[in-house]
Amino acid sequence: MQVDYDYTYLQEENEAHSKAKVRARMIANHKSAITEVVMSDANDYEALTILYRKIFRFLVEFAPNSRAADREVEREIAAALESVFPRVGLKAFILLTRDEKTAQLMELARIIMGIRLFNRDEGRGGAGYCYNSMQLCLPACLTWGLTVVVNLLLTRHRRHGQGQQHTRQRAVAGHRP
Repeated sequence: MQVDYDYTYLQEENEAHSKAKVRARMIANHKSAITEVVMSDANDYEALTILYRKIFRFLVEFAPNSRAADREVEREIAAALESVFPRVGLKAFILLTRDEKTAQLMELARIIMGIRLFNRDEGRGGAGYCYNSMQLCLPACLTWGLTVVVNLLLTRHRRHGQGQQHTRQRAVAGHRP
């Protein structure tokens, strides 16, 4: 039974890693398409609109636990994007260096994710983030972080338990702790 459990866990872990790699590749492609945009005229409305759409598509792909065709997720992202980064801000964005654009995009994605998580907790949205009967659906980055913390706590608990057991054994044998 343990072997079957370990095998299934390994399969699921491999599948999760491959999905994460595909997602990371898609995000990287979107980022490079956005950061490589160079405009000669900051007032070109069509070019700014295309850039804004690229940023929106990046945010949709960045959104964890959502499908690209999920209209509710798209509406939430569009509303959050417009409130955090209005179209007027594109003029300043195109003047940034490539590294600055990348940093701004990632910060924007995290802010949008935070707004959506906040809205979910307030009961006003959060499509793609759900509570199932016994399972909490979290973004991949939070799930990974939670797993790391739980494993760290378990390791410390085991070490602490072993330390206490060793102390008890020494006390029983007549040694001072």
